[in-house]
Amino acid sequence: MTGAIRDLKKQHPEFAIMVDTTAMDVWKNNPHITLFNRQEADQRFYLDYNDIHKSGKSGRHFTSAFHYSIAQKLGIELRQTEIYPDLHIKCADHDPLLEEHCGYTGKYWVLNAGYKTDFPLKDWGHDNWQKVVELLEGKVRFVQVGELSLSHNHEPIEGALDLVGKTNLAQFIALCAGAQGSLGPVSMHLHIMAAYRKPCVVVNGGREPYRWEAYPNQRYIHTNGCLTCCDFDGCWKNYVSEDQVPEFKKENEPDWRKQICQNVVDGRAKCMRMITPRMVADEILRYYEGGVL
Repeated sequence: MTGAIRDLKKQHPEFAIMVDTTAMDVWKNNPHITLFNRQEADQRFYLDYNDIHKSGKSGRHFTSAFHYSIAQKLGIELRQTEIYPDLHIKCADHDPLLEEHCGYTGKYWVLNAGYKTDFPLKDWGHDNWQKVVELLEGKVRFVQVGELSLSHNHEPIEGALDLVGKTNLAQFIALCAGAQGSLGPVSMHLHIMAAYRKPCVVVNGGREPYRWEAYPNQRYIHTNGCLTCCDFDGCWKNYVSEDQVPEFKKENEPDWRKQICQNVVDGRAKCMRMITPRMVADEILRYYEGGVL
């Protein structure tokens, strides 16, 4: 959304733009928005990304969906000038949280080794994340991050510095901005790293189509096209077993079983089983071998 607001302000400077979102820290220091009372607005509308329903066929990226939504609601032409998000939180020479909590001021990679309970299909497995850290011991220093709540699962990773539950959103963005790179599933970190043009390795599997989610400078590990369940598009399923589905979904959504993966191997989606720790570690090392880092 931040990229769409950037392009809207640059192409239509006559608009004064105010946003009201669930994650207001992403707008910190943003020069394209104006703070005013929402009741003073001439127009108010909800910005959606319904283009997701065409993601398998359109070839468009997630970020373009907000351009389409704004153009439709305002009845204007709005060109997407670039794919990257637009963030303006700066990083320090070394991250103050890392120094405060871990006594560390060196180079690091951000590691999201968890998953949300509403999308447990994204779980690559604690054993795999742990193995990656072990494979890169002495080469890459990882800082584990994540929200500490009932809806998030972040088991501790041995050998990683621990900032789980110790950052707010603005601090997390600054941490990513100062990192050499980030590693994790499809989550907020990949969008933040794209905004700062930083290396990022994403473990996707086959749930989401890579053309919808991946950014140019990232190593996006997927199995789209390798399995019949995600041969053309992502499967977009959420769970690997019935017991993971919340009761309210079972009571209110007649087709809730369609959200369960049918290609499960030993309790994990096969698309995730096909991705090994060695594959992930090698993708991180490619940034060093290629000279980006």
